[in-house]
Amino acid sequence: MKKAAVVLLVFFGVSAGAWAVYPFPDIYKKFEISLFGGPGSQGIRASTSYADSWNHLSLTSVVERTSMTVDSAASLLSMGAAVGYFFGPNIGIQAAVCRAGSDLKTASDFDFSWTWSPSVGNGSFARAVSWDGSGRVRTTAVGFNAVGRFGGERLEGFISAGPSLFLSSLTAETAFGYGVTRIDAANVQYVDALGVGLEIRDKKWTKLGANFGAGIVYKFNEAWGVFLEGRYFICPAKILTWDLVLGTYDGLFFSDVNPIMTNVPIDQSDVDFIAEARTLSGLKVNPSFFQVLVGIKILLGD
Repeated sequence: MKKAAVVLLVFFGVSAGAWAVYPFPDIYKKFEISLFGGPGSQGIRASTSYADSWNHLSLTSVVERTSMTVDSAASLLSMGAAVGYFFGPNIGIQAAVCRAGSDLKTASDFDFSWTWSPSVGNGSFARAVSWDGSGRVRTTAVGFNAVGRFGGERLEGFISAGPSLFLSSLTAETAFGYGVTRIDAANVQYVDALGVGLEIRDKKWTKLGANFGAGIVYKFNEAWGVFLEGRYFICPAKILTWDLVLGTYDGLFFSDVNPIMTNVPIDQSDVDFIAEARTLSGLKVNPSFFQVLVGIKILLGD
């Protein structure tokens, strides 16, 4: 963000200097309306984890850890529009809105190990399991930019930069391993792990960032033209909180031989316990994206 702020300050300073000394001609197009679309790469890659260790009665050590990743899959076509006003042939301002997004894929890897006390054999055991999931992210960027344009009558270049307001939403689902122990009526202790669902259900947030880009315009006449542009949107990261999917779960490894490990409830008490212990980390997401745009410009006003 600091580098982006420096770039913006330099750009605005150069633009203001050029505006002050440029001799405006009597006639120039004051307004530009831009409609555009193209591939937008929203490179989401985030990780989170659940980790805990404990012991209880005959269990001298239980260690459980789930590592979860969230990655971009297929990106959506980004689209948007902009309206610009020019004070002279080279310097203007622009309001723009752009929509981008991506499908997401999630992967969770669970490792579970435990050790019994000498009274029950003093054995050490380990198990592992993995889950896949999906999700989506959507971002709308609203920007207010300074614009500079330069070049000849037909082929014209332009640069622009300014602050952007990012409106983002994310949905994702995965699972994590949650170790449990139970003692039956005969006072025999059992241990197993549950594959508990996790979700982020359409979480929405707003952040202030920046954007900058450059491109070229080919004008067919004084009224309209086509353009190609590359633009980068810089947005601060946001930490999102996973929600547990409450309900009943069967043990992952031994529920078929130990019925006591079936229909184990996960309720609000587990949510409170995990929150207090801080064993489940948040998901740090950065919705910044780069896009390549193709569009048309409509030129209005003398």
